[in-house]
Amino acid sequence: MRIQRGPAVSVNADKLGDVTLAATASSVSIGVPTRYDMLMLFWCGVYGDQASDQYMELTFNDDTGSNYDWSRKNFGTSSTTTNADGSIQLGLFGDTGDAEYHMNGMVVIFNRAAQEKVVIGTYANFSSGGAADEDITGQHIEAKWRNTSAAITKVTLTADSGNFAIASRFTLLGINSAKKRYAV
Repeated sequence: MRIQRGPAVSVNADKLGDVTLAATASSVSIGVPTRYDMLMLFWCGVYGDQASDQYMELTFNDDTGSNYDWSRKNFGTSSTTTNADGSIQLGLFGDTGDAEYHMNGMVVIFNRAAQEKVVIGTYANFSSGGAADEDITGQHIEAKWRNTSAAITKVTLTADSGNFAIASRFTLLGINSAKKRYAV
C-alpha cells in the first residue's frame, strides 16, 4: 500500500492484516513481524451486538496486566485519563438497533523494543437512531504500553462486552524504517 503525503513525498507500508468479520467475534488479533517499528491500525464500520454501548479495547502481545496508560478526549472537551489499566480504551460503539453507534478510526503506534510503545490517533462515533438525533462525535487518544523489553508481535482488539458485529473491519499496516523505501 502506498501512502502519499503531499505531491512530493511518499512512504510504502506493508499490509500486515486486513480482517472483515464474516461472523461476530469478541476479539480480533493480528500478528506483527518484529521488523516493523511503526504500525498504523485502522478500523471501519465497527458495530456491536449489544443493545447498550460498549468499548473497543487494545492490547499488545497478550498483555492484560496494568501496563497501559491512556487519555481520550472528545474534541473541545476535557479528557478522560486512566493509568495502570489492563488495556487501552479506544472508543465507543453499539448495535445497529437501539444504540446505533458505529465507529471508524485510526492510530499510529511507535514500536521500538527498548522503548515504551506510544499510541496516537483519532476516531469518530456515528449515532444514527433511537430517540436521539443523528450525530457525529470525534475524539482523539494518546496512550502508551509501558513495556520496554519487547517489540509488539501481536495486536488484539476486544469488545469489552458482547461482540463485534459482522462486517466490522480492522486493518494493520507496518513500516520498517530500516528499509530505504522513502521517495522524495
